Amino acid sequence: MNRITARVVERYKEATEFPTEDAKRKYLRDHPDADPRNHTVKSPANHPGGRKDVPGGNDLRDPRKRNKLIKEYAAGNTAKKLEKMLNQVENKQPKNDGEQREIQDQIRFLNDAIKEVGKK
Repeated sequence: MNRITARVVERYKEATEFPTEDAKRKYLRDHPDADPRNHTVKSPANHPGGRKDVPGGNDLRDPRKRNKLIKEYAAGNTAKKLEKMLNQVENKQPKNDGEQREIQDQIRFLNDAIKEVGKK
């Protein structure tokens, strides 16, 4: 998949997934031609407050996505919970250089999310 196609697919995914059922209903009310089957509500596991995983890959390398995720994680978690996640990531044993880089990105991300919680 080329870069442009990937960006269009990502935009399409973001535009059709809603954080709550109310948000989905409001969108469909405001857009009567929209097909309800193409719109979904995020499951609780995908909501930052309910996540037990730490994002990785391109989500952490794209500054806009990263900043959005930091704010979401800071809003949905306590500093103590984020520190526990950080501890788990720091204890991971990388199998290769790519995994090592991923772990470093996750550690930076979690430290920034913990700082964001402290700003509140």
